[in-house]
Amino acid sequence: LTHLIDRKRQAHQTLIARIHSNYLRNRQLVQKIENKFTEDAEAI
Repeated sequence: LTHLIDRKRQAHQTLIARIHSNYLRNRQLVQKIENKFTEDAEAI
């Protein structure tokens, strides 16, 4: 039983890590887009 719980916890941590890295990547993308909009707005 302990083995099963450990495996479940491991899978959970892996999932959280993946979600977190996706979140960070998306945030960088949003930042880039916002910077581009700012540059475009200043160019006008």
